[in-house]
Amino acid sequence: MHHDSPALFRAPQTTPSLETPIPEIDTEEFARQHLVKPQSVRVRLCRTGSYFGVKPRKLPNGRLSWPGNARGVAA
Repeated sequence: MHHDSPALFRAPQTTPSLETPIPEIDTEEFARQHLVKPQSVRVRLCRTGSYFGVKPRKLPNGRLSWPGNARGVAA
């Protein structure tokens, strides 16, 4: 058997995704979209590490940046 496999058996080459980046929003807008107070989001994040599974990215200035497409979160 040859060490070089035919092209049929090689894993397909993947190209980098050209998807649009996920927009990010601040805590106030995230809370507004989920019909809760911003403090409710902060309290839940502090107690559980996420807001019902959604985790923000912490910015260098200490603020939080939430994914703008997390609308299906149950409150």
